[in-house]
Amino acid sequence: MILLLHPTHRKFIKLLRNKVNNGDVIYITKEDQSEWQSVFNTSKNSKKRHQETYRIFLRAINRVHTEIPNNAIVINLSLVDHIESILRKVELKNPLRTIRNIILMKIVRVGFRLLRHLE
Repeated sequence: MILLLHPTHRKFIKLLRNKVNNGDVIYITKEDQSEWQSVFNTSKNSKKRHQETYRIFLRAINRVHTEIPNNAIVINLSLVDHIESILRKVELKNPLRTIRNIILMKIVRVGFRLLRHLE
């Protein structure tokens, strides 16, 4: 297990690990792959890319599997480890930006919570 800085990355990897540690596997179908590829080809907004990636993975996690689809990517524990190492490399590529985003995200959440209590 690698130390990830960003809370969203940690939550995402934890979700994947919980699924595959229970003996299950996650299947990414051709439709998921083409949807993911189209998002990356059409959008330069990294937030939208992240949201779509998480949405596709969540749909794959919650999908009921009766049989292994043809040409599907099977995500097992070793692939989750690989995804985690890639996320760690991305975080270490620009650590100041990662830390800044973590701090800003926390400040915004606390600010919104305070505003809700004031109403």
